[in-house]
Amino acid sequence: MQYKFSFSKTALKNLLKISTNKRKAILAKLAQLKLSPYKKNNNIKN
Repeated sequence: MQYKFSFSKTALKNLLKISTNKRKAILAKLAQLKLSPYKKNNNIKN
C-alpha cells in the first residue's frame, strides 16, 4: 500500500516552524536546567 500525503507548501512550512520552535523551547529549558540534550539519548540505542 502506498500512502500519499498532500501538503501545501505553506502548511509544510508552518509545520516546520512549529517543530523548530518546540525544539528551541525544549533546548532552552534544558539549558536552564544545565542538562545536556544528548545525555538521555546516549543511553538509548535503537
